[in-house]
Amino acid sequence: MFFQTNTNKDVTAQWVSEKHRLVTANARLLLKKLMEGTNRKYVSLDDIAMRYLAKNDPESFIKTFSPPVFIDEVQYAPELFSYIKIQADNRQRAGDYWLSGSQIFRLMRGVSESLAGRVGVA
Repeated sequence: MFFQTNTNKDVTAQWVSEKHRLVTANARLLLKKLMEGTNRKYVSLDDIAMRYLAKNDPESFIKTFSPPVFIDEVQYAPELFSYIKIQADNRQRAGDYWLSGSQIFRLMRGVSESLAGRVGVA
């Protein structure tokens, strides 16, 4: 299954599931389309209540939104990265966590520090 993005990149559902992926361009629409018909949960940290939970109790957030999950605007809660790292290491299931964000520079710094070797970036 292929989806054409505005940046002329073809992305397949298989590519997204091969590894934990961080998508920084056109992510929300693409990933929401890919998750249609699946049991993947969607949570946006634009929602103040979700952001509060993610920042102040990341362990409970990860338990509440267990994989497979798409976490949008993840740059608002870098506290989640350590917990996602632990889950990724323990579960060893590619594609459990889809992460996206709109503040690329801040987000990329957090990912490179916290999820090195565990995330593919697009």
